Amino acid sequence: MVQEPNQGGSRSVALERVSPPRLFFALLRRRFSGALHLEQPTPEPVARTVWFHGGMPVYTDWASERDLLGEVLIGEGLITPAQCDQGLSVKAAEGGPLGEILQRLECIDGAGLSRGMSRQCARKLAHVFELRGGNVGLEPGASPPGNDASHRHPVNVLRLIHDGVAAYYDELRLRAELGAVLSGHVAATGVFGRYRGHFSFAASLDPTLDALTRGAVAERLLGQGPSPLLVMRTIYCAWACQMLELGPRAAESEATEASTESTATEGRAENTANTAKSSPRINKPTDRALADVTPSGGTGTTKAATPSVRRGAPEHAAYEAELAKLEAQVASDAHAFGLFSLEIDASRKDIRQAWADLSRKFHPDALAAEGRFYLRDRVQRVFAAVSEAYSVLSDKDARAKLKAALAIRPDAGRELDPATIVRNAFQAEFETRDGDKLVKAGSYARALEAYERSLVFSPDEIDVIAAAQWCRFQLTPRNRDDAQRAASVLDSAVASQPSCARAHYYLGLVRLHLGLERMALVSFDTAHEADPKLIDAERQAHAIRIKNKEKTKARGKKSFGLRGLFGRRSD
Repeated sequence: MVQEPNQGGSRSVALERVSPPRLFFALLRRRFSGALHLEQPTPEPVARTVWFHGGMPVYTDWASERDLLGEVLIGEGLITPAQCDQGLSVKAAEGGPLGEILQRLECIDGAGLSRGMSRQCARKLAHVFELRGGNVGLEPGASPPGNDASHRHPVNVLRLIHDGVAAYYDELRLRAELGAVLSGHVAATGVFGRYRGHFSFAASLDPTLDALTRGAVAERLLGQGPSPLLVMRTIYCAWACQMLELGPRAAESEATEASTESTATEGRAENTANTAKSSPRINKPTDRALADVTPSGGTGTTKAATPSVRRGAPEHAAYEAELAKLEAQVASDAHAFGLFSLEIDASRKDIRQAWADLSRKFHPDALAAEGRFYLRDRVQRVFAAVSEAYSVLSDKDARAKLKAALAIRPDAGRELDPATIVRNAFQAEFETRDGDKLVKAGSYARALEAYERSLVFSPDEIDVIAAAQWCRFQLTPRNRDDAQRAASVLDSAVASQPSCARAHYYLGLVRLHLGLERMALVSFDTAHEADPKLIDAERQAHAIRIKNKEKTKARGKKSFGLRGLFGRRSD
């Protein structure tokens, strides 16, 4: 694990101890802003730098003849070869950056150039994953050359990790780093389930990803996927990004999933039928919509478009114009209402309708049938942004916060743009996980600090509020007044979010402390019903029932017959 560098100076990190995937993810998690200094070994050792902003790489001077800007822009469908040649001719005659020349020649707009430069940066950085040793330096606070927004083109770190692993991690390297992970149970965490689409896994890995989410034996998974190497890379990506449970906890997840699968399948079938009748489908940016990844490819390759597809054909002009408009809005950090072209007082019905229209039109899965497969990478990025915007507008509290911010300052949407929300969600998730681990270790003071950091990024998470309150209670003398105060806070938590299993569970524990067993039993039963994997709640409820049963038996024996009436006769 990489510790956050001191803001007062640089520090060094050994790649023998922290591989590039784990290093990049650690910097994402720490929201590192500054420079990463490393050495490019080929064609000759040269010092290179990667600049970060808010945990995401935004610029690099890594050299790669395979990833020249013109070639990248052509490959992304942003310019034609003729336009590239025109720009290169002007560059040769007048000098200057090719991107600025192409924009001046109106071959590309600002949003398209930014997108292309972000992709170029990602492709260059994938080569960093070839490094297996040496020291890299971290310099907090350093800015890209020029120190302006034109040099900042944020890169999706999860996709970067996937692309780098696909390009440079063979079976020998994977086994060396994973070690014992491959010989035991593994289960993906909830964070992985939420963000697995950001990795751009191949669609053929869907069954493997589903099995990993449920929990499985790693070696068994290797024999069930499209190829052992692809599956091993998938497991590695989840492990390097701290999204994998190992050992007994993973085995417990697998057992719990198996025990509830038959009931859940029936429930899902019934719910799916009802949902199909009553409401429009709500699509999420899952990895089914993403590009296939070839293990030997440098950054992942997409399936070739069918011969009948013509880039920029007249029948696609209106669609591409609308896509370009959305891309410009995303690039300019348009707030969620703006992205949906809605007023801030739009009703929930208007929001759902706008989402249904956009998701139907720009869902990546629909491109092949429409002959627009060549647009998939562009559409995928837009669809991800639209989906994140919908997650804001469909959440009552998040929508209210955005409306309040926009009422005060119309440009406040930048502070709550989808990318920021995703980063905040990541940070909150991982701070919460740190807190959970510390609670299990009985370190309540440190756990409380972690939960409070999580609440800075996501202040309305009832689950975390409940956990923080439980830690505060543990740090008091735990007298009756302390317990009553804790119960009052937890009562409010479950009232505001009745489905929060952990709030019910902690309320049950506090009620037990107060001697309110019947009320505690209700809390534990409610917690287990809300989350069947919360085994501790089921155990607590079982213990109370056993205790009550024994009490009932004891009372029955004491009151039975004349001996119970007059007391036991002594010999």
